Amino acid sequence: MTGDRGSRLLLLDFDGVIADSVEECLAVTWFADRPSESDVPLAQQFSAVPEVFRARFHQLRPFARTLDDFFVAKADSDYPVRRQSDFDALKATQPETDRQAFTTAATALRHRWRTGQRQQWLDTHTIFDGVAEVLQRYSGDVFVITAKDAESSIEILEHFGLDKHVAGVVGDVSDKGMAARCLSLGRGVAFAEAVFIDDNLTNVARVRSAGIPSRWARWGWTSPEHDAVAAAQEIDSIDLHELDGL
Repeated sequence: MTGDRGSRLLLLDFDGVIADSVEECLAVTWFADRPSESDVPLAQQFSAVPEVFRARFHQLRPFARTLDDFFVAKADSDYPVRRQSDFDALKATQPETDRQAFTTAATALRHRWRTGQRQQWLDTHTIFDGVAEVLQRYSGDVFVITAKDAESSIEILEHFGLDKHVAGVVGDVSDKGMAARCLSLGRGVAFAEAVFIDDNLTNVARVRSAGIPSRWARWGWTSPEHDAVAAAQEIDSIDLHELDGL
């Protein structure tokens, strides 16, 4: 252990743990297969997203792990989704080719916003309270493991002056358990001396099963079902106000 830190290596998810990017993710999902006018301010474009879709996206966001999961918000809006199994069943109705096409289009759109309207794009993100302080405390021993692309994540960290604390960003990750193990091994840190934090309960359970102590971030996108599942599986959770003791 080091100083007043509880672990030697801090492994963090990005969206929902470090940054609140929900408005950008929602807009990327809505506009991925629609014309996006490069001369229209992003705030104006974002406000044009229909409220019905906005509500559906917010409802489904707790169950999404990867970019292609956002595409589920465009599936049958009348299909009831109250738990992870409902979400997974609805996703299964969408052809794989459609999900792949969406992922390609969404990634390209995000790149256009990042490069063509960079400052506006950066300004759509915020950092959760207390996160900057914990990154500073673990400075140099922090890695980000995210389903988001690494370039976007790094640019947002730079925008908020947090990149200097982060040793690396592993992006486009679908298997966070393997990523966490590889990072721990690469740093010569015993699995028990690392800690992984994510707001997606499925990711937390999988990384814990891979042997890395893991905590469920309750300040991210969660659902009532997740509370019950976390209790049943005895998964440790953490709130924002508890970051000081991490």
